[in-house]
Amino acid sequence: MTKNQIVLMQKIRTLPQKQGWDGYNAKPISSDLSRLVYKWFSRHKDKLIASSDTLEMYCVPVGNGHIQLEFYFASRSLELEFTPYGSILFLKQEGEKYIDGSFSVFQEEKIGELFEWLTEPQC
Repeated sequence: MTKNQIVLMQKIRTLPQKQGWDGYNAKPISSDLSRLVYKWFSRHKDKLIASSDTLEMYCVPVGNGHIQLEFYFASRSLELEFTPYGSILFLKQEGEKYIDGSFSVFQEEKIGELFEWLTEPQC
């Protein structure tokens, strides 16, 4: 496991679990959702190893109680927002082009597709 992956996994485990953690009225991040995201990332982290030296990864709590993982590679970025209902909202960006959508945490082929897009060689 790379240093970036270790840091990301530690961040997932320490997300705020109290109402108003942002100083306003943000919903708490449930421990169930944190566990789901932790296990999900543990299963899929190997898909990112090939480019992990230059891949930036972040874990961000969202004010609505969701968890967002962000990945940056060269001129591309991928945001995955995990909901407590088992769906993942995604946003792909390359330059000025944005594509968004959603899928279930159980759709293994979709995350493979997104990670492949993120790390494929660019012209």
